[in-house]
Amino acid sequence: MSAWYECKIAYQKTLEGGKTAKISEIYLVDAVSFTDAETRIYKEFADTLGEFTLVSVKKPRISELVHNDEAFKWYKVKVNITTLDEKSGKESKSNQIIMASASNAKEAFDSVNDLFSDSVSDYEIVEIVLTMITDIYPYFEEGAPRNLKPLKETTEGLETQAV
Repeated sequence: MSAWYECKIAYQKTLEGGKTAKISEIYLVDAVSFTDAETRIYKEFADTLGEFTLVSVKKPRISELVHNDEAFKWYKVKVNITTLDEKSGKESKSNQIIMASASNAKEAFDSVNDLFSDSVSDYEIVEIVLTMITDIYPYFEEGAPRNLKPLKETTEGLETQAV
């Protein structure tokens, strides 16, 4: 089962005028383990950056990722969810962290609201924080085109339509 890993890299970049600066960037990588996340980062940046250092790999508590292809900023949205146990009648509260790409905090708020629009549980967005995440790298099977769906997803419901 894959999960999101936060990978921080550092490298030297030559600026205009010949000066060099140390750049640090954070990426979210969908991987099955810390080792897999590290391997994917090295494969991704070995050719483009040349020499870089993987500073850290950590597993953040992310419940969901909401991606907008037109937005380049990533916001960490904390949501408090209240559910009711029907047997005992007691309320239980839990927190979820949702990463949302958006142009601003209002768009991040709106996209998380849309995500919970069909929810029967009460929820409250309690915090929206702009992160330093540069980009994400979702997991794709080696050699599989990114625009194809697994066969199971495409054939679901067809058996009821057979003549």
